[in-house]
Amino acid sequence: MLKAIKKRSLIVLPILVIAAFITNYYFTIPLYGLVTLQFGQLFAILALMMRGPSTALLVSLCSGIALYYSTENWLLGLLGLLEIVAFWLLTRRGTSYLTASILFWLIAGVPLTWLRLELRTELPDDFTILVLMKMILNGVLYTALAISINVIISTAWKSRIQRPAVTSLAGRIFYLSFLSILIPSMLIAIIFTARSANDAEQAIVDDVTRKAKNLASVTQDYVDQHVRAVDYFAQTISSRNTLETEQQLLTQMQATYSGFLTMLITDQSGQIIAGAPANFYQRLQQSSPNNQFSVADRAYFQQPLMTGETYVSEVFRGRGFGRDPIIAISAPLFDGNEFTGVVEGSLNLPNLNFIEQRVELDSLQQAVIVTDANHQVIFATERLGLAELAKFQPQSELFSIYSAQLRQTTVNDQTLLFTEAQNPLGWHVYILAKPSQISAVFAENLWIFLTALVAVTLFFTLIAHRFSLDITRPLKLMAERMRSAEPLQAEDIDLQMSDDLRAISSELNQARDLMQNFNRELTEQVRGKTAELEALNKKLFELSQHDGLTQLLNRRAFDESALRLTKARPNDSFSFMLIDIDDFKAINDQYGHPVGDTCLTEFARILRDSFARVDAITGRYGGEEFAVLSFAPAAQFEASYQSLRQRLAEGISTAVGTLNLSISAGVTFVQDPTSSKFVEVVAHTDKLLYASKAAGKDSIHQSTL
Repeated sequence: MLKAIKKRSLIVLPILVIAAFITNYYFTIPLYGLVTLQFGQLFAILALMMRGPSTALLVSLCSGIALYYSTENWLLGLLGLLEIVAFWLLTRRGTSYLTASILFWLIAGVPLTWLRLELRTELPDDFTILVLMKMILNGVLYTALAISINVIISTAWKSRIQRPAVTSLAGRIFYLSFLSILIPSMLIAIIFTARSANDAEQAIVDDVTRKAKNLASVTQDYVDQHVRAVDYFAQTISSRNTLETEQQLLTQMQATYSGFLTMLITDQSGQIIAGAPANFYQRLQQSSPNNQFSVADRAYFQQPLMTGETYVSEVFRGRGFGRDPIIAISAPLFDGNEFTGVVEGSLNLPNLNFIEQRVELDSLQQAVIVTDANHQVIFATERLGLAELAKFQPQSELFSIYSAQLRQTTVNDQTLLFTEAQNPLGWHVYILAKPSQISAVFAENLWIFLTALVAVTLFFTLIAHRFSLDITRPLKLMAERMRSAEPLQAEDIDLQMSDDLRAISSELNQARDLMQNFNRELTEQVRGKTAELEALNKKLFELSQHDGLTQLLNRRAFDESALRLTKARPNDSFSFMLIDIDDFKAINDQYGHPVGDTCLTEFARILRDSFARVDAITGRYGGEEFAVLSFAPAAQFEASYQSLRQRLAEGISTAVGTLNLSISAGVTFVQDPTSSKFVEVVAHTDKLLYASKAAGKDSIHQSTL
């Protein structure tokens, strides 16, 4: 036994160590963002329950090493070791493992985790709260799983069996029943919460991706619209109207397209000859000698001059009329094939604030940033606090703690998730979303789950208490009635009492009545009815001597009777026979054991009748093997045996029809009883029986001693 226990110990330890390491290294379950569930510590708690603290600490250490390799977080491994120590100390004082888990995480696990997060990381508060809630749920869940698994595991695999923290029947019923409710409830709630968070995340991803693409198109369309306007205007005035007419047309154009902060027309040398609005043009004339202002050095003049095509500049800050970010859109003017100047419009980019309405941006949860190809801010939602033309390029290498699909960045101390789209101008359009859109769903579902779990626990406590009372109260009442020798009355039986308890109550009443009657009978027998007691004892003795199925003597009774008879008649010759029904196993296999039992019963009846005339004792030696002993002459004994074979040949009636049985037998005729002991006769006859079966069955071998 000790060797078996040691052998199992050598098997259990590596299994627990390997299971803990593999579970934490390969099978962490993603819950939300970087939040995962780990179940390797389950095996450390199992080790504590089954083998003791030293084994548990070793398994927990391996579990922590796996977590460090997979998460680079040493605190999780330390918490696992502390958890084992806390469990060992608390359970030694009678605390249940589930209660110990809750106490550990509330008193030590959560505070240590919070302290580490505050000192070493810069996680947002909402995410920190989610991590702490997850730690509690994770710890309670794997502890509950360990308790349930420990209940199932055979004690043969345990070198340490603890006394249950809850010893009362009612408490045990509640504790185990609560675990059976807690585990699936937590698993379902966690799965539902994770799916809800994933659905919310996917909805946000789809929304911001669609909006980013739409805004990329909107910004491109906004510029393209004004490019087409400049092209059309250039074609309209290419025939060179009077300066007055061109000024009027330009003024109308600038008024029609309010996005243009200013517009101007130059001659072929780059001198401005018309401008809009009027106050802008007047200021230019006043600021230059001879009322002439040249833009010949500007890219928006040089590019159309050299290429003969419309030009769109990069974003820059206006130098003349205002300081807003603008882009210059210019088109060449031709008189036939002769270059005569350019028409230019300065597109005012702060006017992009209309784009938030175009994509129905959620003003509370979402924001927009548009940058040019050089990552200068063209437009940003006001609450972000980004200056115009400030550099903005999100830290795309920063992993997201909230989402696997959206990147994470920080804008003026605000943690935001974002996606990006780019238009043909090279502008970057960022749609940013607050992570609270996802974390709020996760947190809300967790709070709902915890509230529901508390409610279910309270409700289940009442139900379990009532259920335990329904079991223990009737049992206590039965015990009291048994002690007082009073029967259970109808008013004692609760209508809600289960059928099992009703049956037990009835059987206890019957047992009590039987004991009382037996005591009365025993008293009467002591007083004079000894004969009845002896008859009863004789009857009980006979029952103990006979096989329950065939009513023949059982082997022990047969051997005792045979020894008694041979000793009483030491000089009388006798015959002893062992019989085995051929192929009886095939009957059981083919027709079933009820038919086999019928065959045995009928065979026993025929056997008893066949040897009744030779004053024989018959018995069932075991299975389909029978024995006969007789002091009749050998010839009469052999005649009885042949009669048995003939009657068996006629067949035995069963539920499946008439079955023909054959037998093999060994017979020993003992002529000199003093030369052999009965046990030797039995051994000799047994060899004859096996010789008969080896010879092909349905045969008899006999010899004389």
